[in-house]
Amino acid sequence: MDPKPRNGDASAGAGSVSMRPVSRAVVLALLALACLLPSSHAAGEAPSACQAVTPPDAPYGCLEILPIGASANVTFDGVSLGLSPVGIPNVEPGEHALRLDRTGSYPWYGTITIGPGEVRRIDPPLAPQVGVFPYEYFHTVWPLAVMVENHPDARPQTGLDRANVVYEALAEGGISRFMAIYMLTPDVDGGAQADVIGPVRSTRHYFVYAAAEYNATLVHVGASPIGYAALRATGIRNVNESYGDPGIWRSPRRFRPHNAYTSTDDAFAAAADKGPGGPGSWGPLVFKDPSFAAQAPGATSIRIRYPPRGWYDVAYTWDPVTNTYPRVMDGAPHLDALTGQQLAARNVVIQVIPDAVIDREGRLDLAQTGEGPAYYFVDGTVMLGTWTKADFGSRSFFWDTAGNLVRLNAIGTTWIQLVPPEAVVEYE
Repeated sequence: MDPKPRNGDASAGAGSVSMRPVSRAVVLALLALACLLPSSHAAGEAPSACQAVTPPDAPYGCLEILPIGASANVTFDGVSLGLSPVGIPNVEPGEHALRLDRTGSYPWYGTITIGPGEVRRIDPPLAPQVGVFPYEYFHTVWPLAVMVENHPDARPQTGLDRANVVYEALAEGGISRFMAIYMLTPDVDGGAQADVIGPVRSTRHYFVYAAAEYNATLVHVGASPIGYAALRATGIRNVNESYGDPGIWRSPRRFRPHNAYTSTDDAFAAAADKGPGGPGSWGPLVFKDPSFAAQAPGATSIRIRYPPRGWYDVAYTWDPVTNTYPRVMDGAPHLDALTGQQLAARNVVIQVIPDAVIDREGRLDLAQTGEGPAYYFVDGTVMLGTWTKADFGSRSFFWDTAGNLVRLNAIGTTWIQLVPPEAVVEYE
């Protein structure tokens, strides 16, 4: 169940009610009339509730809200009018914001234009929430998070194309690092499998806290001192080669330390020796009905410049044929070493998070709690908003500017880019 939005749940254009003064009794009377109407009308037939109060020459209009199916909460110009069916008389001519919310369905919202003497019957279908598609496949997940390095000597990486979620953040010295999350469902059909993942490298505390939001098992080779403290604080199950844990092997084809690899099968088997772990969740991710494209301004090109080097610049360009964002890194297609194919995101989330150097090695701290700006790229569109996280034991939330949770595509890889305020984010 979605939490209550921080900024209310009105649509983006909602404001004060723009209709003539009307008594509560009139609205209730219209509601009673609407409840007596049949569930469907012939095309073009005016609802009797509005007909009763709106002569053709009236200087105002009338709306009647009867969404298909069960009742929905009606919000008109930012004011909640209760559950449908609802008649709204004495509506001033012009544009008005309308929103319908029903438990178990995605909200419907739009702008309604009405003229003098006009009678409008609004009967929109509310799409049922499907959560993640297909729901049964993802219902119970056992997330596995693997730290993957991004030093030039570690490229090209393997297995990022099989991940459900990939985080990228700076580690130290301007070098970024990845955390790939695989949503495993071993009791069903194995979930997102990857035969090779790596090179595996050490973790940092902010990756640990991100993995904890999914209750993921974390696979890594060592950690920073604060990273180990975060592992103890969160208590998440972890597989650490530096402590002699199995499940990670060394490839003779690369030099140390860029030659540590694992697989979902090997990592999951090694984690089983550490206790039951999960199940987990999808953390901050909330999904939309796959048949509904995102409704937001178009943005098909994304560029991120990580300071201070240009080695880790990232770009995505939306492909409308596949509805994905092929990924470019350091000016070249970001390829998988095993398949040779370019990595592609289905959703791109950019979180702006302040950072600071905390030791002589140049390691960073990321201010993961509180809130900050965010960009959400879905279906060739961009939504601006904020991310919030109450404390280190809480999950993050992704909000749009209207205070609604941002819904992403479920199938494919979601890339979450954690960038400092001095990073340059451009899109068009």
